[in-house]
Amino acid sequence: MKKWDIIKSSVVHKNKYFSVVAEDFRLSDGGIGRYYLLDSHDFVAIIAIDGEDIYLEEMDRYALRKRIIEIPMGGIEDGETPLQAAKRELKEEMGITAKKYHKLGYIEASKGRSNQKGIIFVAEDLILGEQELDVVERESDLKVFKVKISEVPDLIRSGKITDSHTIASFSLFMLNYKGSK
Repeated sequence: MKKWDIIKSSVVHKNKYFSVVAEDFRLSDGGIGRYYLLDSHDFVAIIAIDGEDIYLEEMDRYALRKRIIEIPMGGIEDGETPLQAAKRELKEEMGITAKKYHKLGYIEASKGRSNQKGIIFVAEDLILGEQELDVVERESDLKVFKVKISEVPDLIRSGKITDSHTIASFSLFMLNYKGSK
């Protein structure tokens, strides 16, 4: 792997979700290049399954200005483990608690501009309850529904699911998940 010779690194913007970092680095010809990256907390994504069914959510996504279908996901807060974050996000967004969690793996969310990675979990033995939506989720009109796991590939193929994190998470699920351990 190439070791980058970082000359200077500075935060040009920071908020509670991410920082924009400008880095100057030495090019192989001796010149100097500049790269901007998003430094962000990692996130979790949860595939909540109930037998042959999977729970999904549909919501208005502000940045896209449209409704999309996805699995629950969210940032890992300071001092929180990925598993704690997965439990919190599933409860907040779907009102679901699970007796069993299995870590499937991780994805690199946006390798060309961010160091963020997503840790993917499967949640099973579900207990349905009340959602604990934050103000953005309420404004986004987040709705929970379930479909057969076998229907998800068609939802992806037809363009009804376009969220890259959901597609990558479902791919990991289909490649690796063997059911309750």
